Amino acid sequence: MTTPFRIGVHRRVAPELYHSWGAASNGALSQLLRSPAHMRAYLDREMRETPVLALGRAIHAAVLEPERFAQDYGLLPERMDRRTKEGKAQWGALIEQFGQGNVLSPEDHATCMAIRNAVHQHQTAAALISGTGDVELSVVWDDPYTGVRCKARWDRYSPEIPGGAIVDLKTTKDASRGAFERAIFTYGYHRQASLYLMGARVLDLPVRHYCIIAAEKEPPYAVAVYRITEGTIDATDEQVRELLRRYRQCQESGKYPGYPDEVQDITVPDWAWRLISGPLDELGEETA
Repeated sequence: MTTPFRIGVHRRVAPELYHSWGAASNGALSQLLRSPAHMRAYLDREMRETPVLALGRAIHAAVLEPERFAQDYGLLPERMDRRTKEGKAQWGALIEQFGQGNVLSPEDHATCMAIRNAVHQHQTAAALISGTGDVELSVVWDDPYTGVRCKARWDRYSPEIPGGAIVDLKTTKDASRGAFERAIFTYGYHRQASLYLMGARVLDLPVRHYCIIAAEKEPPYAVAVYRITEGTIDATDEQVRELLRRYRQCQESGKYPGYPDEVQDITVPDWAWRLISGPLDELGEETA
């Protein structure tokens, strides 16, 4: 890992460079919830392009930077046969112009366009990403409680929104309120919101809101906009600070243990107790 840029706001930083900065991030802290060993493995991993990551980057570009998307992404012809001499030549020209990860299949290109159109046609979502602002804004700060250097990469910073807003674009299978509430907890979006807003406060950036544009990846490509509440942020702040304290302890000690060595008592989740103690007919039909 390289030493991160100086504390402050950094525009137009390549993703590869940002990911090389040796600082605490939401991804690292999420792994630390499992164990320090998982965090160490996350920090030491080699960033590799995957089809899922490549498509995610393309969707973000299509929605948040449509002009750059049109310039930087190529479309693979539907009937191009890369086994033929002509097909190989076409493929080589596309790779030379756009790069390996920026040549999209017709299906992926159509998905990018469908999600872009759905977001831009959603009145509130479109307002959040319109006007003056920054896309893929990288920020670096030192946590005032622990001294840990932190970093974040905001999908969109929209200072014109009253109070200022950090806007994250999330693709999802189900953007309905109930399903996305579960996704917020499962994927730690509430911790991400807490950490990002902490950084904004330290850097004295006017940000009051953390908003998520949730866009479904399949027809009808429905879009919903959610703002994580102040109460949720306040409740999560202490967890984030505790994770930063553990992060600092690991850094100082050089020790990144995994799971405990001793035997641990374990039970079932709280929601399962009703099924255990309730009538058998609540368990549903027998499968045997």
